[in-house]
Amino acid sequence: MPDSGMQSEEVYHWLLESGRRTTILGQFDQPLTVKQISRRTSLKPRICSHVLWEMVTYQLVRCLNGRAQRSRLYWLTDRGLTCQHRLRKDRGLAPFQHGFPVVDWETYGWICHRHREAVIRALIEPMQPAAIKRRARIHNPLLRMSANNTRDIVRLYLQRGLVQPVPVRGRAYRRYELTDTGRDLRTLLIGAEVMP
Repeated sequence: MPDSGMQSEEVYHWLLESGRRTTILGQFDQPLTVKQISRRTSLKPRICSHVLWEMVTYQLVRCLNGRAQRSRLYWLTDRGLTCQHRLRKDRGLAPFQHGFPVVDWETYGWICHRHREAVIRALIEPMQPAAIKRRARIHNPLLRMSANNTRDIVRLYLQRGLVQPVPVRGRAYRRYELTDTGRDLRTLLIGAEVMP
């Protein structure tokens, strides 16, 4: 366990000792889960998890949804931001403009589940649950999700204020669209796919 009073210079040199550490630190343009970092870096999730544990220990990152058992979100501390800025400067890269929406991180971590994530990604216009499922399957043909799963997720999203019903005259089934909060969460999910 490192001394919590370690100077930033010592932490920066510790960071440079490992290509994995610098690679992972370089991915933080927004809060990310282990799975999202793994996808971006092509490193195995257990390796990403171990490196993040080290970085938490060295006070470079912190968990934003500490009560979560899965889909824990990590973001840079002030020390982490300083090290990332210095690392990018040393490599001749422009600093990141960290302009992501600030949301309830517990809720964001909760939607980082395969089916919940697929539903929120698919909702780009007012849609019925069956249409949401079809669009989700187009995005991910390997997705195994029934219409009942989709309806259950939409109900959960209604309870959390992430979707709202859209009345359509002459239609038997309701359509749903994302609320502002839902759109912010979708923006973060889509942003997690983009390599910085």
